[in-house]
Amino acid sequence: MSIHSNDDEDFLRDALPAFISESVELLDQLEHLLLELEDRPNDRELLDALFRCAHTIKGSAGLFGLDEIVAFTHHVETFLDALREGHTHLSAKNSAVLLQSGDQIRRLITLVDPGRRDTDAAPDIDDQRESLIAALVAALPAGAQPNQTAAHQVDVAGNAASAPTGAHRIALHYKTDTLVAPVAPVVPATPAVKKVKAVKAAKPASAKPSHPTFMLMISDALKKLAERNGSSRQAIVKFIVANYKLDEKSVNQHVKLVLKNGVKSGNIKQSSGVGASGSFKLGDNIKNAEKIKAKKQ
Repeated sequence: MSIHSNDDEDFLRDALPAFISESVELLDQLEHLLLELEDRPNDRELLDALFRCAHTIKGSAGLFGLDEIVAFTHHVETFLDALREGHTHLSAKNSAVLLQSGDQIRRLITLVDPGRRDTDAAPDIDDQRESLIAALVAALPAGAQPNQTAAHQVDVAGNAASAPTGAHRIALHYKTDTLVAPVAPVVPATPAVKKVKAVKAAKPASAKPSHPTFMLMISDALKKLAERNGSSRQAIVKFIVANYKLDEKSVNQHVKLVLKNGVKSGNIKQSSGVGASGSFKLGDNIKNAEKIKAKKQ
């Protein structure tokens, strides 16, 4: 069944900016939650909130027929569900994949923003998305992938190809007996069977981080580098990779995020540049905390 009306088109067009704004806020929240999980990797409230970010974006995108966002966010949501249920853990590698996935969703949203078309992102965005999907699926334990994932992608592609331009498609799938008047079935008596309590499979133990939090590692880098005008992100990343033996790509993703948040919180001072570019020093918050600690000792 297809519904096609100018009123619906006007409503969706007017509501799209609100969807874009809300999605960007949820992606910012997702990044903050990933940082918090460094200190509290088993916090169920944080894990649930992380899942809701992806779930809300996916659901809202579906209302607007943004199938590419729905299909990709579905994989992120599947991984986050496995994470909160204890079927996998948040390693540094998985955290980096989630951060990159958030960036991917941002780019997809930019492509549907009428006021901010990012045409330069289009050529390689598909390859990057497929690479991230493969990483998200690989991070799941065997048998954790939902069976309907492939069917979901085929259904999205099929609907997008067959729907007339500008139309909104509503698909209703009934069981064969939906429209038949219900008749109470005759069920033969069966002997009572004693219920056996199912034994739940043990959840895998959450892997403890093999390194300090990124805020602590960045602080260590800034102290040791001790550059008069501040240190660049590249220098900080190089220091962390060399001293903590971590993957450079993963470190770079985390450092960018921590630097931006650290400047906002006062833990880091940006002496030049904007965002995650430029030079950085220790902020007043950390300096004051260290002075207080030194006095107590």
